[in-house]
Amino acid sequence: MEMIDARALRSFIALASDLHFTRAADRLNIAQSVLSAQIRRLEDVIGTPLLHRSKRAAVSLTRTGEIFLAHAHEAIASLDRAERIGQLAARGEAGSAEIGYVFSAATCGVLPRLLSKLRQQLPLLQICPSMMETPHQIMAIQDGRLDLGLIRPRPRYPETVKAIDLHRETTRLALAATHPLADRDEIRAADLANENFINPQFHAADGLGAKLRHLASVGKFDLNPIIQVNDFVTAACMAASGYGIVLAPHSLSNMGIDGLVFREIADYHESLEIALAYRADGASASALSILSIVERLRREHAFPPKNGSDP
Repeated sequence: MEMIDARALRSFIALASDLHFTRAADRLNIAQSVLSAQIRRLEDVIGTPLLHRSKRAAVSLTRTGEIFLAHAHEAIASLDRAERIGQLAARGEAGSAEIGYVFSAATCGVLPRLLSKLRQQLPLLQICPSMMETPHQIMAIQDGRLDLGLIRPRPRYPETVKAIDLHRETTRLALAATHPLADRDEIRAADLANENFINPQFHAADGLGAKLRHLASVGKFDLNPIIQVNDFVTAACMAASGYGIVLAPHSLSNMGIDGLVFREIADYHESLEIALAYRADGASASALSILSIVERLRREHAFPPKNGSDP
């Protein structure tokens, strides 16, 4: 069975607008004979005339032609939308993008700011954020399950993964308001000897575990066995309840957990960073599109350090 041709539909719409074969053919930049042949084929597919033709009267639409015209407009509009979406998808500006993020990327404001910019600049791209730890993000980017990841940077990455720095913030000590150190005017690293630390991912070779080991080095003490948890929310709640203390990113204080206070460590000035990780080769079109926006935002300083952060 012969299918309706999009060109014939466009020709019919133009002719229905002009109701004059010569003018419609001129507007379409085709010969009148070609226009007439297209309309005849269209009528053959429909099975009935769409136009009244008469040498003594102007061209007019039949009842079927009037009904068909509305659907022809809808069909062409749908085709135009499909073509536009296809072109946008090819450029990474439509479809979907899977983005991983660590918890601190949300609390420090990097994730909300990035999502806001993407919503403004890529409104047809569906962003699917998922919270996960840095090692899992890196594996997912390698496997193609994530397009991009907001991670804690690593000194080394797999060959297929690269990252660009976005944000840096200072570290603070999180502890219960009832903890004896909470009333100190100044806390130094050595004061933390014999304390129980609560920490996500302490056993990682780098990242947060490395920061905590460096703190012990500055204070010249050995760490007690670490209370290992899965995330900073759990760590913060346990610290507020007196189970131990947390070396935390400054932005954790934005959560406002009841009973939890934050103090500076006078002789410890390590920072925690957020980076955007992506596939070095074979990145998706959406990842490349987002990366180009992120690079522009970095040049415009759209990811500035927030309160308590390093410049």
